[in-house]
Amino acid sequence: SLIEENNQYNGSSFKYIIDYTFFRPRDLILFFKPLRASAFNIPLSYYNSKNLLNKYVEELVLEIKNELSASFSQTDINKIFLTLKEYQNYQPLSKDELINGLERQNLDYDPKIAIVHLFDYSLIGNIDESSSTPKIYFKHREKLNDPCIINFELNFIYHKSMEIYLNKK
Repeated sequence: SLIEENNQYNGSSFKYIIDYTFFRPRDLILFFKPLRASAFNIPLSYYNSKNLLNKYVEELVLEIKNELSASFSQTDINKIFLTLKEYQNYQPLSKDELINGLERQNLDYDPKIAIVHLFDYSLIGNIDESSSTPKIYFKHREKLNDPCIINFELNFIYHKSMEIYLNKK
């Protein structure tokens, strides 16, 4: 096994890692990319897996910020991430809470469009807490015949990778 099994993972070590990705093959490539340049022992320890996870999240957010630059200025991208950091501890968030936070940052763009982009990039997802078991919807989890469409009536939560990224900022 590439990753040492450890009860700190609270389940499978592979599932633990996958939960922080967008389920794309390139995410795993990006996650394991530092193995070539670093002196990690195989199987990877829990500590080394966390180290790789932190490096992965930095690279992932850099990629996403680059993709967001097609729609937003660098200044607005920074403001969007500042808002996400500011509201991180208040999840789940309503549409109005997110819009108000983004409006306070004086974006050059409509805050609702920013929320749609964040959803489309799976940085945020919807959470439906109407039943005893909450359901979570992220764009990257959509099925071929069942598209995942943003629902402004539901609250929003952050993807696990965003949680790590924002905790480090």
